[in-house]
Amino acid sequence: MLQIFLRIWPKVSRWMGMLGMSFLLDACQDRGLKPESLGGVAEVLVVSEAEIWQGEIGRQLRKTLSSEQYGLPQPEPWFKLIPVQDLGSNKFQSRHRFMLHIRIGDLQEDLPKNVVIAAKKALEQGKVYWGTLAHPRAFPQREVWFIAPDSSVFGNFLREQGPWIRQQFQRMDKELILERLNRLTSSDTVLTLIRDSIGIQMPHLPGDYRIKRILPSRIWLSKEIPQGSMNLFLWKNKLPEGESLASAKDVAKFIQMARDSVLAIGIPGPSPGSQYRTEFLLPPRWGQDGQTHEGRGMWKMEGDFMGGPFVHRAWFGKGVAYHAEAFVYAPNEPKRAWLRELEALLASMASVENLK
Repeated sequence: MLQIFLRIWPKVSRWMGMLGMSFLLDACQDRGLKPESLGGVAEVLVVSEAEIWQGEIGRQLRKTLSSEQYGLPQPEPWFKLIPVQDLGSNKFQSRHRFMLHIRIGDLQEDLPKNVVIAAKKALEQGKVYWGTLAHPRAFPQREVWFIAPDSSVFGNFLREQGPWIRQQFQRMDKELILERLNRLTSSDTVLTLIRDSIGIQMPHLPGDYRIKRILPSRIWLSKEIPQGSMNLFLWKNKLPEGESLASAKDVAKFIQMARDSVLAIGIPGPSPGSQYRTEFLLPPRWGQDGQTHEGRGMWKMEGDFMGGPFVHRAWFGKGVAYHAEAFVYAPNEPKRAWLRELEALLASMASVENLK
């Protein structure tokens, strides 16, 4: 009888000394015989005792992960948290794509052995342990463990590291999206066109994203959804001679030169004379490398009744700026999940120049 062994080996990727957090990574990326995961984008199944969820820790966790996501036209949380006490009470719950386990106190016997080994040192030092498992029971899937020696330590950890924790959950949610999209048929011809004409490398692009318009050094891609469309607009432009990276970071100049002037021409509206414009742009963020820019806000179609959220990323090379704009049009519909998929695709992009 043929037996198939699915080997799962954890890796401790790093220890956060002051916080006492570690990342336990399962290197197995193959779907194997695992069933399809369940649950929607930006949904997190929280497994904890009722007292934890209903108390101060639960309130702080909701403040950290369920606060309102900025840059959307209607109120939507960064993550929808779904509390459960017993993961085994429903046979489908263990297949949820994104789960968070919270434990306070000693290590219980029912914890995975890999988690116990990695968390023991942090608890002995009175610190919080954070660990993740990839695809433990379904694909794609992430299982996150928060283990703290007591409620006070965990509460302080959430208060002090809330924004950083939310960033890590956003990163993992995008990874889950990409793992799902990577199983779909990719449009290799379009990927080659993007790489050769724009200079942006994408590892995968599902075939339901179609080319809507091509201009010199500019490509507009669109995917139809039931009540609208999801869009990517990619382009590059040369920085003026003598332009420094510092001056290229000026927000007003960024809006005027890098976005509105290009998008108004590249994305014409449905009515004569209507144009894609910025309604508002939140303060941009720059990556740790100092070469990557991210901005988000709302767009509108000047001269028409259209609008929605956008996310913009830019990479700066030697005298060249590479841009990728993701925007959603879905009137009267929630837009967070659609935008999160586009953000995942943006996160997978890099300029060919910077990959060399």
